[in-house]
Amino acid sequence: MSENNIVLSIKNVDKTFGGLHALGDINLEIEEGKIHAIIGPNGAGKSTLLNVCIGRLIPDRGTVEFEGKNMHRAQRRGQIDSP
Repeated sequence: MSENNIVLSIKNVDKTFGGLHALGDINLEIEEGKIHAIIGPNGAGKSTLLNVCIGRLIPDRGTVEFEGKNMHRAQRRGQIDSP
């Protein structure tokens, strides 16, 4: 973990499905011990964001790091299968 206790870092994340732009340039840092909520109307991208964070979906652009480890680097290289 970094000095400022960031456990989840989302940087410049985009995800599209065909012509649908589900996530656009998402940036978020979550500190250890903090509580956050993701809210929004149906179709706003909440589930897509969570699926990118847990590795179920690979972002088209950007990075997701959990405790300093890139969650998608190996998947992008085809070294591991998505869950």
